[in-house]
Amino acid sequence: MTRAKLTALLGVCMLLLASGRARADGIDLWPDTGRGALAGRVGYYEGEQLSVVQRVVVPVFAGHHAFSERWSISAEGGFVFVHSDPEQGDSDHAFGVANPAGLAFFTPWPQARHQLRFGLGGSLPMSLIARGPRGRLQRAGISNAAGMEGLGRMELWSPSRGAFLGTVQLRGPISDLSQYELQLRPALPLAIVRRVDENRTDLFVPIVAGVRSRNARLEGGIRMIAVLTPTSNVDALQLSLSPHVRLHEGDGWLGLRVVAPLDEPLSGRRGPRLWGLFLESGGSL
Repeated sequence: MTRAKLTALLGVCMLLLASGRARADGIDLWPDTGRGALAGRVGYYEGEQLSVVQRVVVPVFAGHHAFSERWSISAEGGFVFVHSDPEQGDSDHAFGVANPAGLAFFTPWPQARHQLRFGLGGSLPMSLIARGPRGRLQRAGISNAAGMEGLGRMELWSPSRGAFLGTVQLRGPISDLSQYELQLRPALPLAIVRRVDENRTDLFVPIVAGVRSRNARLEGGIRMIAVLTPTSNVDALQLSLSPHVRLHEGDGWLGLRVVAPLDEPLSGRRGPRLWGLFLESGGSL
């Protein structure tokens, strides 16, 4: 897969994403009562590791439906495309699938000024690694997809593992134009397909704190993402910063988001210095 093909794929995905009408907040959707919403993002990363240039494209799509003011469900899934271009030898490419994930949400006080929401769910072990050289590149693509999110969505990018998921979310106004958000989203991936290198159990606990401000058409915001990995033997904390901008037009919006890891294991002197650039959009049904 050449750079031109990757660029074309990115353009096609964004046309699909931008075709919807939106009144939601992106992947983390809070639809109106009795309504559904669709959203998606397309991520891109390019970097050199061990004298091999890798280009990664990650389309992810999500849906959310509210049965009432208190109860709703969501689903999310995606793919990863990776192209490898070594200094010596032939280039190669691989394709991977994300683990589809779902959550059921409960909002105890839907009319409150500061909205609290609880969620419980899981993901299915659909992200499988092939054997042989193609499998190594596939694994690299899935690892890069996880790093592009600052390790904050490991339920999607844990090969051969399903996961138990939980979330607690709080959001509310700071002023007439600004809003805050807090989120705790632990994920416990468990090996389903038993292989020697995939038998260990890891716990990931992303904690997200963010603010956003919006006028009639333009929105800007920033998130701090802290991922605790208490079962890790290397580094138990990954910090990332994620600014975004969005352009609103009527009921729709189109946005750009960057995820920038700040320290090891994804950055720093010993890290691969991963990052993620995401184009996002969504729509109400």
